[in-house]
Amino acid sequence: MRLSMPVERSVLASLPRATLVEAVGLWYLVRAAIFILILVIQYRTLGQGGLFTGFVDLFAFQEFDWYASIAQSGYVGEGIFQWNTAYFPGTALLMRLGAVFGASPAIAGFIIALISGMLAAPAMAVLAGRFQAVPKWAVLALALAPVSIFLSAPWSEGPFLALSLYAWVAAVRCRWLSAGIFAAAATLIRVNGLFLMIALVVLLLTTQRHRWREGWPLLLPAGVVAVHFTYLRSITGSWTAWRDAMSENFGRSFVDPITSFSNSWSLIFTYIPGTISSRFVIEIATALAMVSFTIILVLWRYWAEAIYVGLTAFSLMTADLYQALPRSLLVLFPVWLVVARWMTVRRSIRIVYIAAAISALAFTSYAFSNQQWIS
Repeated sequence: MRLSMPVERSVLASLPRATLVEAVGLWYLVRAAIFILILVIQYRTLGQGGLFTGFVDLFAFQEFDWYASIAQSGYVGEGIFQWNTAYFPGTALLMRLGAVFGASPAIAGFIIALISGMLAAPAMAVLAGRFQAVPKWAVLALALAPVSIFLSAPWSEGPFLALSLYAWVAAVRCRWLSAGIFAAAATLIRVNGLFLMIALVVLLLTTQRHRWREGWPLLLPAGVVAVHFTYLRSITGSWTAWRDAMSENFGRSFVDPITSFSNSWSLIFTYIPGTISSRFVIEIATALAMVSFTIILVLWRYWAEAIYVGLTAFSLMTADLYQALPRSLLVLFPVWLVVARWMTVRRSIRIVYIAAAISALAFTSYAFSNQQWIS
C-alpha cells in the first residue's frame, strides 16, 4: 500500500473488548517501561525517602509549581506566582479535589495523569478508524512519542489530551452535546480548547452541514473562556490579566511569524553563549513538523484536523520566540494518527519509528527525571 490519503473515514460505535484491552495494555506497558527506567536511574536518590513520594516528586517541577500554587493559594500569588493568571484553572482544580482525599498536589496530579492515559488510549484506538490505521499503532504512535514523558507528569498535557480526544470521538459519532461538554472541559484546562472548538465546528460543517443547528454545544468552550476572564477581572481589576501575564512573564506577545522565527533562530547561538542550544534547534524542528503535518492533513482533506493543528502552530509561531512546541505537538492527536496511518501501511516505517521513538523517549525521560527543561 502507498502512503496515500485514507478513503474510509468511519469509526466504530464501540470498541471490541479485545481492542480495548490491547489499547490500555500497550499504553501502560510503555508507561511501566518509562517508570522502570527512571527508577533505575534515580534509585539512590529515591532510597533516601519514601519510594512512591520520592518518585512522584521527580515529576513535580517547573510548570507543576504554578498549578500547585493555584491549587493551594488561588490566583493572587506572591513573587513570580503573581503571574498565576497565565494558567487556566482546570488542572489546579483537579489537584484541589485530590486534597479532599488527602493527596498532595503532586500525587493528585500524577494519579490524574495515569487515569488520563488510560482514557486516552481507547480514544486513539477509536479514531484510528478515521485514518484507516490499526488501533494498536495509533496507541503506540502516541505512547512512544519522543516527549510523551509529559503525559505521565502532574501537568496539564494528560487531562487536556484525554478530554480533547473524547470531544473528537463524540463529534465523529455526531454526538454534538457530548463533544461540546468534553471540549469545554478541555478548555477549562488549557486555552487551546478554543482551537479545538473551531476545529469541531469545521467538522460539523463539513460532515453534517444540514444539521448545523445541533452544533450549538460546540460553542461551550467560548463560554468557559468568558466566565474565566470575568473571574480574573473580578480579582485583578483587569480584563487583560491573562494576556498580560502571558506577555510580561512568559514572552508570548503577538509578533509576526518572521520575527518569531528570527528570534528563535538567534537563540540557537546566543541562549548559552559559546554553545549551540539544542533546545531551540528542537523547537524549530518541531515548528517545521507542525507545518508539514498541517499540509499533509490539508492534502488528505481532513479539514477539521488541519484547522486544529494549523491554528495551534500559528499561535505558537507568532509568539516572541518558540516555546514548548514539542509538548504542544504531543497533544495534537491528528499528528499521531497520521503517523499511525503510515505505520499501518508500511512495515519499514513501523520499525524505524518504534526504534527511533524508544531511543528518544528514553533520553527525554532521563533528562526529565533530572529535572532538565526539555521543551
